[in-house]
Amino acid sequence: YFISGYVKRAEDLLVYPKDFFEQKRNIKILMGHRVVGMDPSKKELLVSVGQAQENKIIEYDKLIISSGGTNIIPDIPGIDSSNVFQFRNVSDAENLKDYIDSNNPKKAVVIGGGAIGMLLAEAFNQIGIKTTVVERKERIYDEFEYEISTILARKAEMDGVDILTKTSITSINANSGQNTATIEDASGKKDLECDLVMLATGISANTGFLTDTSIELGINGAIKVDNKLQSSHMNIYASGDCATIKNIVTGKQDYIPTANNAVKTGRIAGENAAGGNKVFNGSVGTVVDKVLDLEIASTGIGSKEAVSLGYDAIKLIDGFSSHAGSVPGAKKIAIIIIVDTTSRKLLGAQMIGGEGVGKRIDVFAT
Repeated sequence: YFISGYVKRAEDLLVYPKDFFEQKRNIKILMGHRVVGMDPSKKELLVSVGQAQENKIIEYDKLIISSGGTNIIPDIPGIDSSNVFQFRNVSDAENLKDYIDSNNPKKAVVIGGGAIGMLLAEAFNQIGIKTTVVERKERIYDEFEYEISTILARKAEMDGVDILTKTSITSINANSGQNTATIEDASGKKDLECDLVMLATGISANTGFLTDTSIELGINGAIKVDNKLQSSHMNIYASGDCATIKNIVTGKQDYIPTANNAVKTGRIAGENAAGGNKVFNGSVGTVVDKVLDLEIASTGIGSKEAVSLGYDAIKLIDGFSSHAGSVPGAKKIAIIIIVDTTSRKLLGAQMIGGEGVGKRIDVFAT
């Protein structure tokens, strides 16, 4: 919304300003401080301070790690070119917006066809930047069922966004004359003109500073925690995109980096670190997006994952209107339900449509 101009100021993207926590909650915030290492046995953090990167030690009694996620950066020649951008935080958004305002790019390539990639493609399209989404998998929104993601792909093409699947970027060529990205698919290699390259290739847990510690890590490098958000060290808690979460459907530890989970686990980790005894029961991984005027949502697991976990899964496909067809303005909604035929257990649900999807997915999630 900030990139497309719908949100005018970067500050409006923040739920709370820094002063709120300092003045209203009496929480001291150390800006420009980066944890580069720690010693759990000594209860010490090694912190790099400012641009000078001077190190200092900070001691703790209880520790909550909420270091978030970090972008997965593909190993591509030219990835560090000045016209290549990441999109993870407000600073990334501001840098991208400044580049667009200063350089007036006409063509963009988005690497990755997941939620962030498609939302950025939509934003670029809205401000007149011709956009191509390059996805190495067979389809965009690969975590959704084929029937759902295909509807979104068709809408993207209708709106003027080019979708290239089963295609990889092999190099980014930022020359003084013309900027291009070299792509490769089954037919070979070719160059795409692009003034701007956007990385939307997924995230992993931001836990690199824990590599040489005894804190136990799990899937995607996330910190393993129990239902009280406690790590393998009893005085260290973790929350948000850097921590594992119990998947309620499968019963297994999973990596589900959603804003909703970050808020819930952050509050519970904070309460428990302060002496509380709150339990986080897990997540069904519900997500809702609005992309290219289509609401798209899912909860639970998909059919591919269900089969891989040993369920005798089938999917039921149907469609209906957002409200009674006799009333003007009804929009079509496609729905898929994934069910285990043996236990008759609902495993997941997915929807896409013009409106009313978000509320309906809640029925399945709860």
